[in-house]
Amino acid sequence: DNKGYQIEPLYSELISYEKELYNIAYKLDQITKDIAERSQGKGVYLFDRGFDRRKFIETINKKHLNYVIRSTGKRNLIIDDQEVSFDSVVKSMKLKNRMNIEGQEIKCAIRQVELRTDPHPKKKPNKVKLWLVSDRFHKHNDDKSGRFYFLCNFSGQPHLTEKQIMQKAIRMYRKRWKIEEVHRHVKVEYKWEDMQLSSYSRLRNMNLILLIALSFLYSLKRFVEHFAVAFPNIFKYSNTTMDKIYRFVYYKLSNLVRTCFASVFIKRSS
Repeated sequence: DNKGYQIEPLYSELISYEKELYNIAYKLDQITKDIAERSQGKGVYLFDRGFDRRKFIETINKKHLNYVIRSTGKRNLIIDDQEVSFDSVVKSMKLKNRMNIEGQEIKCAIRQVELRTDPHPKKKPNKVKLWLVSDRFHKHNDDKSGRFYFLCNFSGQPHLTEKQIMQKAIRMYRKRWKIEEVHRHVKVEYKWEDMQLSSYSRLRNMNLILLIALSFLYSLKRFVEHFAVAFPNIFKYSNTTMDKIYRFVYYKLSNLVRTCFASVFIKRSS
């Protein structure tokens, strides 16, 4: 809205590929199921490269979720009942559409495709329909640099035109960067990567404690206007940049909480 955005951490779990590789797909299925039930299927789910697995896409399609997955470009696609390479489909898509998103000019194209969900090719495979969106920042002149591929489906909004689907997929995926900012915030402010614990279970427990701390900290953003008035030394903004308090202000909120707890500790010690 006109006062920015609110980040609400929902879930965070530390997973060891060495100890739990067999369990990751099941956990991911349960997580999306729980969130879908609690949100009544609302929202758009964003997934980075590596989530374009056949069974996973089949699962989220069955749940009728709106999603955008950045493709690795390794999955064959089905066009007119023929399975062809991903590259051949992309090469047939001409980037004729142009749009301006957040000040950047982007060329893009869209095509409806099908994806086989069976692990191996067969005569009559199980498959799902979805949209393939290809885009490239206009500043790049060649066909490969700056290019992104998205597999998406907005089953909850069947009225969307192809142009609206392209815009939605690109705009939604750009919001995923907030997740990376949250991870960086945890590493910088809580020194997560510097912590050394003697067992895997203790690392998992510490991750849970950090999630609880983050949930509290991020909920404070709704009071940020009051904090900016009460703690001007922490929230240093000029009149021309005051709108920054509605952006990623969580580093300053961390400083605020640290300052408040430090004064309480000093008083108790004295």
